[in-house]
Amino acid sequence: MKSLLELAGLLRSQLKAQGMSQRALCARAGLARRTLENMLSGRVDYKVSTLISVLDRLGMELVVVPKEAAPGLADPVPQAQAQAAVKTRLQAAREALQARLDAEHDSRAVSSARAALQEGAAAPGSVAGKKKS
Repeated sequence: MKSLLELAGLLRSQLKAQGMSQRALCARAGLARRTLENMLSGRVDYKVSTLISVLDRLGMELVVVPKEAAPGLADPVPQAQAQAAVKTRLQAAREALQARLDAEHDSRAVSSARAALQEGAAAPGSVAGKKKS
């Protein structure tokens, strides 16, 4: 890669190949939409850490090689979408919240099932909470 325009083209093609929207990539990488738009335009400079984060979310990695070795590198073969190696704070918070909600839901379901069983056992002449006719 010799320019931001080339790099932007690579990012756009990888985004398209993975069928990911810009909005989804922004959320996964923890970026403002404007920052990603600037990166994909190839006209605005940005931080290396931002590039590494976006590449990671696209299943890619930044590798630096000597110039002599660069011509021998082929275009990367599209790979299955890799799980991001580093979670953003937003991802970690979402996962923690989802786990908490799942635990609360499971707890309520167990309580409801117990209550239904107790009601069924308390009613004379009933089978599993339903009265015999």
